[in-house]
Amino acid sequence: MSLSNEQRELIEQLYKQMHAVLLSYAKKCLRSSEVSEDVVQITFAIACSKIEDLEKSPNPNGWIFNVLKNVINSIWRIMAKDAKLTESMVLERNAFYEMCGVLDPFIDSEFEEKSVKIIGRENYDLLCYVHVKGYSEIEAAKKFGLKYDACKKRIQRAEEKLRKYLK
Repeated sequence: MSLSNEQRELIEQLYKQMHAVLLSYAKKCLRSSEVSEDVVQITFAIACSKIEDLEKSPNPNGWIFNVLKNVINSIWRIMAKDAKLTESMVLERNAFYEMCGVLDPFIDSEFEEKSVKIIGRENYDLLCYVHVKGYSEIEAAKKFGLKYDACKKRIQRAEEKLRKYLK
C-alpha cells in the first residue's frame, strides 16, 4: 500500500515532531540506544501500515505514543521469554552435569571416554551440543541431520543410558 501525499506529510510531520520524545521514552524503558531507535522506526512503520486508523484518530500524537508503548511491551515479552528459556537451559545443563558427576564434560576426558563407550560418539556429541553448548533440540536436529522427533528421542535414550550406567 502506498501513501498519498497528504498521508506522507502527516507521517513526516509526526516524525519530526515526536521522534526525540519517542526515542527518549524508548531509551528509558529499554536501556538500549540501538534497540530504542529500531523501536521508534517500527512504530512509524506500523503508523504507515495503519494510516487510516491514524488519520481517524482525534489525537494522532497519542495514537503514535500508544503504538510505541505496544511495541515496547512486545519487546519486553520477547526478552522475558528469552530469559526464561536461557534460565531453563542453564538449569537443564547443570542437571546434566550433576547427573554425570562432572563439572564440565569437555574438561573431564575420562567421563567423555566412558560416555562414548556407552552411548556412542554421535550421541555423546548430540548431548553435549544440547546440554553443554546450550542449543535447542530443533537446532541439534538440523546440525545432526535428524528429524526433530528422532533427535528428541535420541537425546532421551542417550540420557537414560547414561543415567542407568551412572547409578
